[in-house]
Amino acid sequence: MKQKIGLVIILLSVLVVFSLWLGIMATGVVKGFRIVFGLIYITVLPGLVLSYILFPGSEKKIDMLERLVLSIGLSFAIVPLIIFSANYLGLPVSPLSIFFCVGGSTMAGVLFLIARRWWAHLKKAKT
Repeated sequence: MKQKIGLVIILLSVLVVFSLWLGIMATGVVKGFRIVFGLIYITVLPGLVLSYILFPGSEKKIDMLERLVLSIGLSFAIVPLIIFSANYLGLPVSPLSIFFCVGGSTMAGVLFLIARRWWAHLKKAKT
């Protein structure tokens, strides 16, 4: 189970980096990928990271279907809050600012998950 969580964290990191790369590239064939990964980027990734923060795999068991549905719902809840907060801080609401604000928040969540996993590993090694 712990290997699955590590694999999901790595997969999330790769998807975030890949979607950042696709956001910068805006020509030709890449445009179709931008639509697909943009939907995943906005409707799934922020909520999926938040679901792993709120429900770590070892303590509270939820299966992947529940996690997917929960991640979509959490994304629909948190992405508007991120955009509203960025607008309140003075950033204009544009596709580029939304892209970087959501990406930064998602990456912060992934870094939190990596740090929590590392901390648990250190704690387990001490005992």
